[in-house]
Amino acid sequence: MSNKKRVGYLSIFFVLGIMVFICFGCNKPMTTESKKTRMKELLKDKYGEEFEVRELYDTGRIEAWCYPVRDLTLVFEADAYSSMDELAEDDYVQAIVEKQLDEELQPSAEEAFGNCFVSTNIALGETKGIVFSVAENITFDTLLEYEKKEGLSNTIYINVFIESTGKDESMIEKEYEFIRKIGSFMHRYGLRDSVLILYWGDSHFINDAKKAIEEFGWSRSASGFSNRENITKIKEGKKRLRVYYKDDIPIDDSLESSNYDEMDFNKYKELKEEVLR
Repeated sequence: MSNKKRVGYLSIFFVLGIMVFICFGCNKPMTTESKKTRMKELLKDKYGEEFEVRELYDTGRIEAWCYPVRDLTLVFEADAYSSMDELAEDDYVQAIVEKQLDEELQPSAEEAFGNCFVSTNIALGETKGIVFSVAENITFDTLLEYEKKEGLSNTIYINVFIESTGKDESMIEKEYEFIRKIGSFMHRYGLRDSVLILYWGDSHFINDAKKAIEEFGWSRSASGFSNRENITKIKEGKKRLRVYYKDDIPIDDSLESSNYDEMDFNKYKELKEEVLR
């Protein structure tokens, strides 16, 4: 074999080797760290700011708990397709608005219930198309404006966790005033399917609930995150009272009341006593 042919064969094998290496390199599975890096890139591309990923799971889609570098308390869920070419959906906008609503309602809740905390949960069906280039421009009004434009709707759960040391009746009138105030708030914004949920418990329950929500927020997915058991316990807590509204009027939507009776002051007092019994 001549030197010229030998060099030719070697060149062919060299090129083929490079092509095989590139192909195998392209198909190499992504590590958890590389998925986290890619998730941060996708969020930055969408919102124009830096993010961190707290936890990430591969359940067919890539599901992660994230927060913006500027505010580690804004924990939200972000999902990407398995290829990680693009985001499937994320709850960043809801997390921003939820925090705004919590801060707005907290003073009134404390005035009514004493030691408590408010945690709002916005359940919005479709979030993929929500894009706000500047986070500071995101408000409850702009979110509702977007929903109206896109023909979307949401359900808002206003959760109030109340430390209860017994059957204290001294503030019950203020409590009912708060319930009516939430009704006016929901009516003003046209939130027909939204709910106020009052939870009572000792200081340990309140602290555990606050910690679980602060760490991972209110999950909308069915994935097995480490906080799933805690959130489920909170949602299924026995000492809670759900208040629905018809227009701005609180109604009793218990199993015994199929007629959606108005929850007046006496009815609230009665229902609270049943819950705390």
